[in-house]
Amino acid sequence: MKQNNIEWDCSWGTSQYVDPPVWPYTLDFPSPQDCPVPPCPKSTFPGIWVVPMIDWFNEDDIPCSMADACPM
Repeated sequence: MKQNNIEWDCSWGTSQYVDPPVWPYTLDFPSPQDCPVPPCPKSTFPGIWVVPMIDWFNEDDIPCSMADACPM
C-alpha cells in the first residue's frame, strides 16, 4: 500500500464491532477486528489507517456493510 501511496483502507467490514462501533485506527499494532471477508491483514503496517465498514442489519437481522445491500 505504501508503494502506491495508499494511506488508508475502507474495504474491511465488521459485524462484531457495531455497538459501540469501532473507530478508525492504524495498523501500527495487530488488529483485533473480525474478518468476515478474507484476506485481512495479520501483521502490522505502521502508518496505514483502517476505516472499518460497520455492518448494518436489515429487518431479518442479516448483516450488510452498505445501505443498498440491506433491502427492506
